Amino acid sequence: LGYEHLREINPRLIYCAISAVGSDGPDRDRAGVDLLMQAYAGLMSITGDEHGAPVRVGTSVVDLTAGANAVQGILAALYIRERTGQGQRVESSLLEGQISWLTYHAVAYLASGEVPGRLGSFHASVAPYGAFPTGDGYLVVAVATDALWRRFCGAIEQPDLVTDPRFATNIDRCANRDALHQTLVPILAARGAVDWAVAMDAAGVPCSPVNSIDTVLGLPQSQYREMVVDIPRADLPGLRLPGVAIKLSDTPGSVRTPPPRLGEHTDEVLTELGYDGERISSLREKNVV
Repeated sequence: LGYEHLREINPRLIYCAISAVGSDGPDRDRAGVDLLMQAYAGLMSITGDEHGAPVRVGTSVVDLTAGANAVQGILAALYIRERTGQGQRVESSLLEGQISWLTYHAVAYLASGEVPGRLGSFHASVAPYGAFPTGDGYLVVAVATDALWRRFCGAIEQPDLVTDPRFATNIDRCANRDALHQTLVPILAARGAVDWAVAMDAAGVPCSPVNSIDTVLGLPQSQYREMVVDIPRADLPGLRLPGVAIKLSDTPGSVRTPPPRLGEHTDEVLTELGYDGERISSLREKNVV
């Protein structure tokens, strides 16, 4: 049953389809999984160290983006239906989600013809901007303006770098990226990431240690914003799960029930569909459910 048939029955129907590359076009039958589409959509060509192999993004960003785009499309279609009374077909694909997320990389190529490459954690047009080794881990700094550069130099107690002609402006720092990196690495290696972060936070310089998963889930901010919730189940009394990322002021969402055990709600679902107890028992005897 496709959309064209179903819309004849219910013109208000909103029908969502998610595919690898879209429902039409020369590659419409291509299979799609997250890793494959990270490669196919170009994401891996810009992810990883400059002289290293292409790297998969650490989470399933292609799948998650396609799902989020589908939700946005459905919500837009619901809003339009309130105005027109008509439903419509909503499409989202793994490929198109990633092309849209190429953003400034795609714009830069279309404007200049230069193909972007991998830069590790660094940025093609801003410096210093990336992860630097410290005495006990990596620290990300995001010095996006010349004003922040001056604050950064103060925080690392290197005021002479402000007037160094190689680093005076962001254009200079990008042109002398290797020299900048060689200058900063030994300075930042003298102290730990958290120690540097305290100093830079005080100076108003955007920065963060590269937190591990256990650290970020234990952050006071994560706890305060209920991004980790206790949701015990009889067989898993200590079960904890990620919370709800979108906060609504009047109708807040929450995690109210733990994940079900296999088949836990079978009887409930079948009852809602009109099956009585005898028919459900018969299905169980036949190993249908």
